[in-house]
Amino acid sequence: MLDQLEAAGVRLTAMEFGNEINTSGYNGDIPMPGTGRVLGLGDLNNPKDPEGPAIGNGFRNYLRVMQSLKDVRDHSKLNKTTPILLAGLADWGLPSAKAWDAKVGVSLPDTIEFLRQNGLDKLVDGYGVHVYPTGDPRATVPARMAELEKKKMLKCLFLTRLG
Repeated sequence: MLDQLEAAGVRLTAMEFGNEINTSGYNGDIPMPGTGRVLGLGDLNNPKDPEGPAIGNGFRNYLRVMQSLKDVRDHSKLNKTTPILLAGLADWGLPSAKAWDAKVGVSLPDTIEFLRQNGLDKLVDGYGVHVYPTGDPRATVPARMAELEKKKMLKCLFLTRLG
């Protein structure tokens, strides 16, 4: 596909590989509904967890394919410096025994940390992060910032390295 785009003279702004891979709706390695909890880093790295190891292996496979994307990008003509982004991750909440929709998901900050432990930062230029702030139109900026801080989302947003 990149060859066809480049033949047409298309320069891409960025390449975001995947969408919400920390949710069962977009990642077949995450069982639906499974245990209905939000997994964290400890679950992904725990060989005795009922779901974590399979999800972790799927994330490692994602990184293998991401390496292929990086190789294709690095050898392209027009898009050699186009930033590569981690799949837009969903704000699933912090690790807990019960997810908001009773389906298994993986915490956004923990997904990024797990992928970073497994080499993500050698492959991407930034992280795709889906932030869902309060729907209250009267919420002040400080209140919105406090909500993001409580969810540990600010750290994820500041880790994004696009410049």
